[in-house]
Amino acid sequence: MRSQCNELKNQALIKSINRAKILNCIRESKTIARAQIAEKLGLDRKSLTNFISELQQEGIVLETGKLLSGGLGRPFTMLEFCRDKLVLGIAISPDFVHGVRMDLYGKIAHSYMCKDAAIASDRERLFRAVQEVYEKLKPHGGVMGKVGISLPGLIDGDGILVDSANMPSLVGLNCKSGFSFINEEVQVEDSSRAALLAEKWFGVARTVKDIVFVELGTGIGAGIMINNRLFRGGGHFSGEIGHVTVSSQGGALCRCGKKDCLETFISSPALLRQINAALGSSYASLDAVPLEVADKIVPLLSEAGAHLGRILGMLINVLSPNLIVLSGPLVSRFGGTVLPSMERETEASALRHCFSAVKILPSSLSDIAVLGAGTLALSGLCEVSGYYHIGD
Repeated sequence: MRSQCNELKNQALIKSINRAKILNCIRESKTIARAQIAEKLGLDRKSLTNFISELQQEGIVLETGKLLSGGLGRPFTMLEFCRDKLVLGIAISPDFVHGVRMDLYGKIAHSYMCKDAAIASDRERLFRAVQEVYEKLKPHGGVMGKVGISLPGLIDGDGILVDSANMPSLVGLNCKSGFSFINEEVQVEDSSRAALLAEKWFGVARTVKDIVFVELGTGIGAGIMINNRLFRGGGHFSGEIGHVTVSSQGGALCRCGKKDCLETFISSPALLRQINAALGSSYASLDAVPLEVADKIVPLLSEAGAHLGRILGMLINVLSPNLIVLSGPLVSRFGGTVLPSMERETEASALRHCFSAVKILPSSLSDIAVLGAGTLALSGLCEVSGYYHIGD
């Protein structure tokens, strides 16, 4: 009896993997013929026909046009995703909740944002903001029963958010059941890991298996991917580079309770305070700082780049990734000044052979936080956790 149960489980697993592979094959190709899928995946025609029929009945895949076979045979019938089938992505940040509806190719169809500075400390306000975004986007119809939510914080193996330096309202939240007002299946992940998924699916990391994604914003965190799998670590808390101590001066107090964390030097709020102090200004955000004033704060920006470079050197020595992707206003706004000092310090901090094997690139994606949330939802369709992942 046990062997029969195991056999049934294995058959169900194989079916799930093949279904995910077919969906991903269509996603990557935009339009593709059955014969091309069969050749690419090594599936027999009967099995593939059954899978495609099932996907057509669910309204996920449709036939579109013909493609000449190149010989004397009948032209191929092409397949593509139905553009009306959408997933929902919701990104939670300390002062806003941003949601999008995405098609299965990753194209954003609708977007809505709720701004509220109180959500960082008030869970009731946070839930109201998330529910508002959800209700505004869901009535458009076509949501496929998949919702991805990204948020900043430490999520343990049981799905409990145990700490969030920048959003205390999240602490203690059960990420598996906490959003009970959402009717669809919900997948929740740390914002840095979700953004890494978006970069892997749609950005500069598409062909790379070993990646570190560094998020430089209100907080600083890293998403880590090893052999196409997100790496969470034994405690599920990997990537908290923002709380690595980078100085022994006993200076600024971090929100985590320690002093001299990387975040106290180069997070967006910390850097903004330093810029305003240096210029005697009162800019409200890094994006509001005019680019022409960068020449007046070169030492400040160069020091920020050096701090970042030392941490990247450590990551390179420990993980030996092929690619590090940087995202955030520190890079997008002041990269011309920050990146040269970062690269020098990274090379000085990393072993020569480790450094020579890695590329460091800025993210190619805009709105990556919410795109990452949407990609979480897509991953529930096109991946089978632990068995088949994009890039395999």
